[in-house]
Amino acid sequence: MIVSGLAGVVLLVAFLVNERVRPNPMMPLDLFRSRQFAAANLVTFVVYGALSGALFLLPVQLQIVSGFSPVAAGSALLPITVVMLLLSARMGRLATRIGPRWPMTVGPIVAAIGMALLGRLGPGSTYRRGCAA
Repeated sequence: MIVSGLAGVVLLVAFLVNERVRPNPMMPLDLFRSRQFAAANLVTFVVYGALSGALFLLPVQLQIVSGFSPVAAGSALLPITVVMLLLSARMGRLATRIGPRWPMTVGPIVAAIGMALLGRLGPGSTYRRGCAA
């Protein structure tokens, strides 16, 4: 795991150096001089990092702590997938229409509230009641 992490860092640095010296880079690094562009990318990176971590650990939590079967744990996560599939494109269109500030502010707040509510899961949790009675 450490070797993979180090390889990722080395490859990222190599990519950035390569993009800096190319006359026609794939991703012009000057884009990151825009505060709005850089902030939007940073927020997106953090939110998807948290979401990835949660979706990696949540099935384990549901199975080991709450006693869900593997199929039940996977089924419990289906609403997340459905909501993301249904709303992702619509939110992109909404951000184009009203600007990115509100979606990029409200979205992470809603995600943080959802992650905080997941902290209520414990032994004996059911699908309908997030915490034990």
